Amino acid sequence: MCGHVFGLGPHYPGRYCIYCGREIATVRLEDGQIALYDPQTETARRYVAVIFRSQQRPVTRLELGPSQSRMRLFLDDGRGIEVDIAQLIMAFQDSEEVLRIEEA
Repeated sequence: MCGHVFGLGPHYPGRYCIYCGREIATVRLEDGQIALYDPQTETARRYVAVIFRSQQRPVTRLELGPSQSRMRLFLDDGRGIEVDIAQLIMAFQDSEEVLRIEEA
């Protein structure tokens, strides 16, 4: 862990340090929402709710792809949806903290 983390503050919305590139937060599921966890304190820093088909849906499973640029969410209807990680990071930065998924 680099010393930059302390300067970024507890509400920094990214997974990686903007200075050294090291991972400073992990993405986990908590009660159907996606949470950005601080590995040092093991507490969630921010949460994102998922909106799919105009309704908030709980996420039952989360899979990060090997390239770490895509993730797959499994929603309450059993359907898997692929999402770009950039969309997730932008959702953490959004004041509403909502990830809206549009069907292709």
